[in-house]
Amino acid sequence: MKETNYDWNDVNCFSDWVERDLVGLLESKPDCVIGILNGGAVPALIVSNYFSVPLCWIQARSYEGKERKEVKLGYREYLENMKGKHIIIVDEVIDSGSTMKAVLEWLRGFSPKKISVVVMALKVKHEYDRPEFACFPMVIEPKETWITFPWEISKKEKV
Repeated sequence: MKETNYDWNDVNCFSDWVERDLVGLLESKPDCVIGILNGGAVPALIVSNYFSVPLCWIQARSYEGKERKEVKLGYREYLENMKGKHIIIVDEVIDSGSTMKAVLEWLRGFSPKKISVVVMALKVKHEYDRPEFACFPMVIEPKETWITFPWEISKKEKV
Protein backbone atom coordinates (compact mmCIF):
# COMPACT_ATOMS: atom_id res chain seq x y z
CA MET A 1 0.00 0.00 0.00
CA LYS A 2 1.30 3.43 -0.93
CA GLU A 3 1.38 6.09 1.74
CA THR A 4 0.83 9.83 1.41
CA ASN A 5 2.10 11.95 4.27
CA TYR A 6 0.81 15.46 4.82
CA ASP A 7 2.98 17.77 6.91
CA TRP A 8 2.45 21.04 8.76
CA ASN A 9 3.01 23.00 5.54
CA ASP A 10 -0.07 21.21 4.16
CA VAL A 11 -2.00 22.21 7.28
CA ASN A 12 -0.97 25.82 6.55
CA CYS A 13 -2.21 25.34 2.97
CA PHE A 14 -5.53 24.09 4.35
CA SER A 15 -5.77 27.16 6.56
CA ASP A 16 -5.07 29.41 3.56
CA TRP A 17 -7.64 27.46 1.49
CA VAL A 18 -10.30 27.99 4.18
CA GLU A 19 -9.68 31.75 4.10
CA ARG A 20 -9.24 32.09 0.34
CA ASP A 21 -11.66 29.53 -1.18
CA LEU A 22 -14.04 27.97 1.33
CA VAL A 23 -15.61 31.29 2.26
CA GLY A 24 -16.72 31.79 -1.35
CA LEU A 25 -17.91 28.20 -1.77
CA LEU A 26 -20.29 28.24 1.19
CA GLU A 27 -23.67 29.85 0.58
CA SER A 28 -23.83 31.24 4.12
CA LYS A 29 -21.74 31.55 7.27
CA PRO A 30 -22.09 28.47 9.45
CA ASP A 31 -23.71 28.62 12.88
CA CYS A 32 -21.58 25.76 14.24
CA VAL A 33 -18.64 23.52 13.31
CA ILE A 34 -18.69 19.84 14.25
CA GLY A 35 -15.29 18.17 14.29
CA ILE A 36 -15.02 14.42 13.84
CA LEU A 37 -12.52 13.09 16.35
CA ASN A 38 -9.78 12.12 16.31
CA GLY A 39 -8.45 13.06 12.88
CA GLY A 40 -10.71 16.04 12.26
CA ALA A 41 -9.76 17.91 15.46
CA VAL A 42 -7.08 20.17 13.96
CA PRO A 43 -8.94 21.00 10.72
CA ALA A 44 -12.18 21.65 12.67
CA LEU A 45 -10.38 24.03 15.01
CA ILE A 46 -9.03 25.95 12.00
CA VAL A 47 -12.50 26.27 10.43
CA SER A 48 -14.19 27.18 13.72
CA ASN A 49 -11.59 29.84 14.50
CA TYR A 50 -11.84 31.36 11.04
CA PHE A 51 -15.64 31.72 11.19
CA SER A 52 -15.68 32.55 14.94
CA VAL A 53 -18.44 30.03 15.61
CA PRO A 54 -18.90 27.37 18.30
CA LEU A 55 -17.04 24.09 17.93
CA CYS A 56 -18.60 20.76 18.96
CA TRP A 57 -17.25 17.21 18.69
CA ILE A 58 -18.42 13.77 17.69
CA GLN A 59 -16.21 10.71 17.79
CA ALA A 60 -16.48 8.30 14.88
CA ARG A 61 -14.15 5.46 13.97
CA SER A 62 -14.17 3.24 10.90
CA TYR A 63 -10.58 1.99 11.10
CA GLU A 64 -8.46 0.09 13.58
CA GLY A 65 -4.94 0.81 12.43
CA LYS A 66 -5.17 0.50 8.65
CA GLU A 67 -7.94 -2.11 8.78
CA ARG A 68 -11.44 -0.94 7.89
CA LYS A 69 -14.13 -1.86 10.41
CA GLU A 70 -17.79 -1.07 11.02
CA VAL A 71 -18.35 2.60 11.85
CA LYS A 72 -18.74 3.24 15.56
CA LEU A 73 -20.06 6.54 16.82
CA GLY A 74 -18.63 7.24 20.24
CA TYR A 75 -19.21 9.87 22.89
CA ARG A 76 -20.96 12.89 21.53
CA GLU A 77 -20.38 16.12 23.39
CA TYR A 78 -23.66 17.82 24.17
CA LEU A 79 -24.76 19.75 21.09
CA GLU A 80 -27.00 22.79 21.31
CA ASN A 81 -30.25 22.65 19.41
CA MET A 82 -29.22 22.55 15.73
CA LYS A 83 -32.73 22.80 14.30
CA GLY A 84 -32.75 25.36 11.51
CA LYS A 85 -29.00 26.06 11.73
CA HIS A 86 -26.22 25.78 9.16
CA ILE A 87 -23.54 23.44 10.48
CA ILE A 88 -20.20 22.39 9.03
CA ILE A 89 -18.85 18.91 9.66
CA VAL A 90 -15.03 18.79 9.48
CA ASP A 91 -12.78 15.74 9.20
CA GLU A 92 -9.26 15.18 7.95
CA VAL A 93 -10.15 12.79 5.09
CA ILE A 94 -13.05 11.04 3.39
CA ASP A 95 -11.86 7.61 2.33
CA SER A 96 -14.73 5.16 1.74
CA GLY A 97 -17.25 7.64 3.11
CA SER A 98 -18.66 5.25 5.72
CA THR A 99 -17.74 7.47 8.69
CA MET A 100 -19.24 10.59 7.11
CA LYS A 101 -22.37 8.70 6.09
CA ALA A 102 -22.94 7.51 9.69
CA VAL A 103 -22.33 10.99 11.13
CA LEU A 104 -24.72 12.60 8.62
CA GLU A 105 -27.46 10.10 9.38
CA TRP A 106 -27.15 10.86 13.09
CA LEU A 107 -27.05 14.65 12.60
CA ARG A 108 -30.10 14.73 10.32
CA GLY A 109 -32.16 13.77 13.39
CA PHE A 110 -31.53 17.29 14.74
CA SER A 111 -33.17 18.94 11.65
CA PRO A 112 -30.44 21.44 10.76
CA LYS A 113 -31.22 23.92 7.97
CA LYS A 114 -28.06 22.98 6.09
CA ILE A 115 -25.10 20.65 6.52
CA SER A 116 -21.80 21.41 4.76
CA VAL A 117 -18.90 18.96 4.78
CA VAL A 118 -15.26 20.15 4.78
CA VAL A 119 -12.23 17.85 4.65
CA MET A 120 -8.53 18.36 4.13
CA ALA A 121 -8.22 15.37 1.77
CA LEU A 122 -10.79 13.54 -0.33
CA LYS A 123 -10.37 10.21 -2.06
CA VAL A 124 -12.75 10.58 -4.95
CA LYS A 125 -14.13 7.08 -5.39
CA HIS A 126 -16.21 6.42 -2.28
CA GLU A 127 -19.74 5.47 -1.21
CA TYR A 128 -20.39 8.94 0.15
CA ASP A 129 -22.56 10.69 -2.44
CA ARG A 130 -22.85 14.22 -1.10
CA PRO A 131 -21.05 17.31 -2.39
CA GLU A 132 -18.24 18.41 -0.13
CA PHE A 133 -15.41 20.89 0.01
CA ALA A 134 -11.89 19.49 -0.03
CA CYS A 135 -8.57 21.29 0.02
CA PHE A 136 -6.67 18.30 -1.45
CA PRO A 137 -8.98 16.22 -3.70
CA MET A 138 -7.27 13.06 -4.91
CA VAL A 139 -8.11 10.80 -7.85
CA ILE A 140 -7.25 7.40 -6.40
CA GLU A 141 -8.95 4.24 -5.29
CA PRO A 142 -9.38 4.27 -1.48
CA LYS A 143 -7.38 1.07 -0.98
CA GLU A 144 -4.38 2.29 -3.00
CA THR A 145 -3.08 4.96 -0.63
CA TRP A 146 -2.98 5.42 3.12
CA ILE A 147 -2.93 9.07 4.21
CA THR A 148 -1.23 10.27 7.39
CA PHE A 149 -1.29 13.71 8.94
CA PRO A 150 1.34 15.44 11.07
CA TRP A 151 -0.67 15.14 14.31
CA GLU A 152 -0.77 11.35 14.05
CA ILE A 153 1.83 9.36 15.95
CA SER A 154 2.91 6.11 14.41
CA LYS A 155 3.75 3.12 16.57
CA LYS A 156 7.40 3.65 15.66
CA GLU A 157 7.31 7.14 17.20
CA LYS A 158 5.65 6.13 20.47
CA VAL A 159 7.93 5.92 23.48
